[in-house]
Amino acid sequence: MISRRDIADIMSEWKKECGITHMILFRYDYYSHILTVCTDRPGCLIGRMGSTIGKYTDRFRSLDSRFDKISLIETDGIV
Repeated sequence: MISRRDIADIMSEWKKECGITHMILFRYDYYSHILTVCTDRPGCLIGRMGSTIGKYTDRFRSLDSRFDKISLIETDGIV
């Protein structure tokens, strides 16, 4: 099972790699094993041809084999 601290550490590393300095909201559903990320710059988190999001999906799967997917929601600067 993925702890909230593990998620926060990985999200911090992901933000730093993408060069995002503003706040990102995230929520992990322990029942469906889906991580929902709310940001106004989802393209930066996805990366070229999905390489960055694929890398971090694999990182979460290494912590919990039941991890399903990362869902991105664009917020248009509401955050």
